[in-house]
Order: sequence, then structure tokens, then C-alpha cells
Amino acid sequence: MLMTTREVAAHLRVSPETVLRYWRAGELPGFRLRSNVLRFEEADVAAFLVASRRDAMSQPPCRALAGAVGSPAPPSTEETS
Repeated sequence: MLMTTREVAAHLRVSPETVLRYWRAGELPGFRLRSNVLRFEEADVAAFLVASRRDAMSQPPCRALAGAVGSPAPPSTEETS
């Protein structure tokens, strides 16, 4: 089944602009039917979603978030008298 950019965006829970960004970067396969009509195969969208979830799970957590929970407060820069 072919999907529109808006349908893909709703399925991935992102904006249509983000879908276009993925397509332009070559991360999400799609093709033009005419000069202003872009379509995506449902199987390609599903594969993209699985791959993006796998990539997200394999990356280490963000340093800012990892240190935010349970870490001591940074030293104060204020001078004490």
C-alpha cells in the first residue's frame, strides 16, 4: 500500500516536514509519482520505524539526562566570605 507524506507522519508521530527531511537524507525510501506527489511504501515505513527504534536502543543515554538523576549538585561558583 502506498502512503502519503501526511499518513507517514501520523504513523511515525512526527511532522510532515520531518518525513521530508528523512526522505531527502536518504533515510526513508520514497518516490515521486509527479513533480509534487511523493509516496512511500508501507513496508519501507515499517522497516524505517524498526531500524530507528533499534538505533535508539543501541546508543548510550544522553550525558545530560544520565547525570541529572541522583547526581550531586555542581559546585557553587559563588564566593563565600
